[in-house]
Amino acid sequence: MKKLIWVLLVVTVVSAEVRYHPLTGRPMILTVEGVSREHGEPAITVGRAAQIAREFLEVNGSVFGVKDIARELVMVPVEQDRYGFSHVNFFQVHEGVEVIGGALYVHLNRKGVVTSVNGKFAPELMLSTTPAIEKEHAIKLAIAQAQVDMQTTDSPIAGEPRLVILPLGFIHNERDDNVHLAWQVQTDEEVSSQSVTYYLDALTGATLIGLDNVREINRRVRDYSSGNSQMDIY
Repeated sequence: MKKLIWVLLVVTVVSAEVRYHPLTGRPMILTVEGVSREHGEPAITVGRAAQIAREFLEVNGSVFGVKDIARELVMVPVEQDRYGFSHVNFFQVHEGVEVIGGALYVHLNRKGVVTSVNGKFAPELMLSTTPAIEKEHAIKLAIAQAQVDMQTTDSPIAGEPRLVILPLGFIHNERDDNVHLAWQVQTDEEVSSQSVTYYLDALTGATLIGLDNVREINRRVRDYSSGNSQMDIY
């Protein structure tokens, strides 16, 4: 599904096409029409690219559900590729906590004009960022789950837990974002060289999902909300 909208580009109103995910209905990519995509040396600095991208999202970010760019998005260093294009990446946060999978990528041509924006954004998050489960307990829960999944009686090594926002709907391509406050804990079993990152509900301690940290093209996901089913993501 797609539709045409009007966006403000610097001081000019131009048309843009927005494409939506066929399963979730979420906007996937906004493409500005009539913008040059010629290659060459970049005519702008990375600092100027960052400024232009931020200004674009301040005006047009509502397409993806952004209301307050200063509170909801964190910019990372700008990249400029061999074609002269600049890529400005913003990662979503909620009350300072990272939203897993939430990110918007703004792309500019060599002259500093925005050509497109793509990514995912979980709008209107209302959940508290105060966990009920302490991180020490999250470590114990992750190790216990890893022992079951890795089929070992040894004690896997657990890394430092990190508090995150996990929209399970992003992973399952569902219309409902199904958002949870979660502890992210990486576990490693040295003998079998297995490594799984678990996301534990920070309010109940339930295992939400486990991601195998394999060094391959595909990644196996353990979905505990569906009876510990498994699926491969390519």
